[in-house]
Amino acid sequence: MLHVYPIGVGLERKSDTKIFLSELPYESYESFEPLTSVEVPEDITVVDPVAIDVGEYTGKTFYFVALRKYLFSDDYYSVTSTASGPLSDHNATIQQADSTYKISMVLSEPSGTDYWDTSKLTLKVEREGAVVPDMEVYWFGESSLWSQEHKENIETRYMVDGSVAYPSMTQTNANGFLVINIPLNEAGIVQQGDSIRNYNEHVFFCY
Repeated sequence: MLHVYPIGVGLERKSDTKIFLSELPYESYESFEPLTSVEVPEDITVVDPVAIDVGEYTGKTFYFVALRKYLFSDDYYSVTSTASGPLSDHNATIQQADSTYKISMVLSEPSGTDYWDTSKLTLKVEREGAVVPDMEVYWFGESSLWSQEHKENIETRYMVDGSVAYPSMTQTNANGFLVINIPLNEAGIVQQGDSIRNYNEHVFFCY
């Protein structure tokens, strides 16, 4: 039996994570051929192991890695920390089927370039129930960065001199629609202290 103790360090999203076993080190999900996998409970603590039955692999060396599912895809990507060494360092040779092997591994958020994606967003602008064509739309990024006071200040500034110091996403079409590409953060919706942060909720300003 293999007992893996996953330790989250800076890990923001704990859902949809599994420990995978394979005969070769993980490189990419497209070429990955795992032997088995076990889900990591969201409420797991540092003293709780993820138990994996490895009795049938006696005499073999295998590699293990923690992968997390994309928010909007069935594919997975690695959340196994490589700060102290490459993924290939996470391996074990099963010598006795009835022995228990205890292994720790650190889970952390990968770099943004490894798991940020682009999402296509369709906006529809209406005023009093009617679509608004040729409306300039400005993107302000993640909503948690903006308080209601900040949003009102932007509107006030625009009313005073017509300026908006943020990028325009161009104008709505004749039907009031605008299709834009925005970054998708795989951390998703996370608990931060007493509050919840949605990394993929964005603020737009149109006038």
